[in-house]
Amino acid sequence: MTRILLIGSTGFIGRQILAAWSASTTPEPRVLLRNRSAGSDDSQFIGDLNHPASLQEAMDGIEIVVNATSYLGSDPEAAERLYLQGTANLLDAAARAGVSRCLQMSTAAVYGSGPHRGIGVLDQSANPESMISRHRSIADQMVLDAGGTVLRPYLVYGPADRWFIPGVVKLFRRLGSQIEHGSARLSLISSVELGRLVAALALAEGPIGGIFHAAAPEPVRLSELVAQIESQIGPLGLSGSVSLPRAQELLGDAGFSRHQVSMIGVDGWLDAAPLWNRSGLPPSSFSLAEPATRAWYRSRIGT
Repeated sequence: MTRILLIGSTGFIGRQILAAWSASTTPEPRVLLRNRSAGSDDSQFIGDLNHPASLQEAMDGIEIVVNATSYLGSDPEAAERLYLQGTANLLDAAARAGVSRCLQMSTAAVYGSGPHRGIGVLDQSANPESMISRHRSIADQMVLDAGGTVLRPYLVYGPADRWFIPGVVKLFRRLGSQIEHGSARLSLISSVELGRLVAALALAEGPIGGIFHAAAPEPVRLSELVAQIESQIGPLGLSGSVSLPRAQELLGDAGFSRHQVSMIGVDGWLDAAPLWNRSGLPPSSFSLAEPATRAWYRSRIGT
């Protein structure tokens, strides 16, 4: 029986990975938690990436480890503890326990600002622009050097998203105009679909090491993203269109960085075909109409 350890099971992506396994015939995975939850059982281990002894205990008898932890704050010491020290501790514990497969959730933000047009994993080297992305890029390389697998989504939406769609809504309601007529093409994926992909890849037969881009097979125009937000979540009140430089100028006064604006105003799409092919799952398409997704955003963004 394959034994799996999931780290970060309560996070945005981690909870969807756990849900995907729970909905299948996969044996219940072991989870590493900082605090024991209600209804706890033998599948829950208390620990932390920065407590090696707890990692070693949790990995006893484990064959596959999936690390879905993340830190999005601004404290460089916290980022270093999680991404550098934590990853080193994880890989050391995995090696000691004889773990055969390690998967790490990362981000395509490590490539830096676009345009990125259909790039494959061999087409673009890391060029991180933020402190978080620099730390994540280093952690990715540590996993790859150990023979592990790294998954890099670009923009992720769905239930529990507090950053992407809410940020886009805030940006456009402040700007009041479309950017470059909504021409940018973006790689998007729902957190639910991403969870299914990771869960499937973790159990795929044969070797899987290396980098995989995680996104719906076809990029989505910014204009389509805006249209779905307005039809499924609420109006943005847009009139006309401005150039990307003008949008960056106007939004800079509102606290948006040039990089944040370019994340949706410039092409950012990745070749995700290898992940879909390897996972064996049918491809998905972008939609905010799924009931749980629509309800999540409407309850937190509204009109």
